[in-house]
Amino acid sequence: MSTGEVKSVQERRSVTPDNPLVINEPEVEFEDVVIEGGEILAQVQTNTRFIKLTKSS
Repeated sequence: MSTGEVKSVQERRSVTPDNPLVINEPEVEFEDVVIEGGEILAQVQTNTRFIKLTKSS
C-alpha cells in the first residue's frame, strides 16, 4: 500500500474536541502535535510518525 512517499506536516497542530486530527494519508509524519482534547482518527490504513506529541490540559 505504501508509495514510498511520506507526507510531512511541519506546522504545529492542535487537536481539540472541535478540531480532531483526521489522517487520510498512507504515510505521514507530524512534526508537532498538541492534544488538548478530542480525537485522532485514521480514515485509511496508515503508518504515522509523530516527532513531538504533547498532551496539554
